[in-house]
Amino acid sequence: LIFVFLLAYVNFPVLQVRFGFKAFNEIQSVQDRLSDYEQAKMLFFQHPLLGQGAGNYTQALYIWLGEISDFPIQAWRLQPAHNAFFLALVEYGLLGFILACLSLFSYLFFLKSAGSFSKKVFFIRLLIFLPLIPLLLLDHYVLSSFPGPLLLILYFGIASRLFVSTEHPLFVHRV
Repeated sequence: LIFVFLLAYVNFPVLQVRFGFKAFNEIQSVQDRLSDYEQAKMLFFQHPLLGQGAGNYTQALYIWLGEISDFPIQAWRLQPAHNAFFLALVEYGLLGFILACLSLFSYLFFLKSAGSFSKKVFFIRLLIFLPLIPLLLLDHYVLSSFPGPLLLILYFGIASRLFVSTEHPLFVHRV
């Protein structure tokens, strides 16, 4: 924790530009993200129930932009919205997204039943998964590139092992 604060102090000018939203590049970045989210919304409402299909986000975006634009679109410039949840909604639709949510709740139920610990300890151990939240909210590679799902599965596997571990000193809680 001290290292993080020291690193933030040393890099304060860089952080101030990045999170100050006053630099031209940062304003452009925010506008691009909002535009990507709007495009994701439009693609989602084309096929809300079943989605566009796995891996078809950029193809659907290319076709949709070609229909509404008079200018030729360069396909290599297109990319999914930088949000794994939006990407999942667009590609898998509501049914796929609900199925993924049910799988996640089933996984959490498994973790709860795999160990005999109190609710307090259970919620403390859930913090293992906290680093995934910003990653999923701020980028799409977890779902859109080949190594992404592999890294996600590896993370869940290691985190699950730590979650149910009674031997690791960080996770031994005496009640």
